[in-house]
Amino acid sequence: MNNGKSKFDKDLTLIARFLSGEADEEEISRLEMWRKKSDKNNKIFEDYKLLWDKSSASGLFSELNLDEEWGNFKSRIGQSDISSEKSKIPFTRIFMRIAAVLLIGIFLSVSSIFVYKSIKFEKFVATIDLREVVLPDGSEISLYPGSRIDYPRHFNSRIRSVKLQGEAFFEVSHDSLHPFQVEAGKLKVQVLGTSFLVRGEMKDENIEVIVESGRVGTYLNDKADDMKVLLPGDRVLYMQSRKELFKSKNTDLNYNAWKTGIIIFDDASLEEVADVLSKTFHIKLRAEADAGCRITVKFNDKDLNYILQTLKATLDIDILKKSDEIVLVSQDC
Repeated sequence: MNNGKSKFDKDLTLIARFLSGEADEEEISRLEMWRKKSDKNNKIFEDYKLLWDKSSASGLFSELNLDEEWGNFKSRIGQSDISSEKSKIPFTRIFMRIAAVLLIGIFLSVSSIFVYKSIKFEKFVATIDLREVVLPDGSEISLYPGSRIDYPRHFNSRIRSVKLQGEAFFEVSHDSLHPFQVEAGKLKVQVLGTSFLVRGEMKDENIEVIVESGRVGTYLNDKADDMKVLLPGDRVLYMQSRKELFKSKNTDLNYNAWKTGIIIFDDASLEEVADVLSKTFHIKLRAEADAGCRITVKFNDKDLNYILQTLKATLDIDILKKSDEIVLVSQDC
């Protein structure tokens, strides 16, 4: 028997022992190292695990003569000449089942069918209020009103992938073996475990990513080799008109005020104030006749009425409430 087949045999045995719960600490450690060696190795493991889970749940292989199929499998891959000493290895029935999957030629095809048919997808839409979503891996998402997130009920693939329309703040659970990926229009954001904001238009126009903690990789769908790595405080903007990514430092003090409730104005104009309040409280609010008004103040979890009354007293402005919007009108600051 050649070395390649021997290694193949050992790899599958190790996977089988892990799936059966028979692997000891040393074997688990070896399996983890093997998975980390390459994406190919990790995908092999994930495919086997998926098939094992599905076969257990559905009884897919309950009618197979596993001992007979294992013998056929060895012949199929040219291992009929295994030495008598090797043949005494007590392969588990689980390993025989995995081998049977390969034998009947459905390993790759069935795995792809299972992934497509069995993974149920969840869809959450934040309507008029902020929506908090907890993913199967424990990651937390805060959805801005009008935004939508799509994700599988169970992350069965190597990459934990979700799709976003609109704006959301992510706090991702760390998992070095399963990167987390956000698909927002033509932009992809990939991390292991971190917190960041993704702000995109519903029609795949400009998309913005701001990192709060950890490291984040951003790239366009067709340009994975041209990834821009962001650190805390970094920002990247995808401009649809130019089809380019632009990296810079984030200067927006209120980028996630709608989530935290903390609003900071540092020598801000009335127009800037109106823009932030409109975004934070998801209302139509604008400034009229700015007149050079500037303000420095911090609000911590205050409601809109409190903030407006504070602005009125501080800047001596009028607040006009119309049917569909609020207008801040300054006379002389």
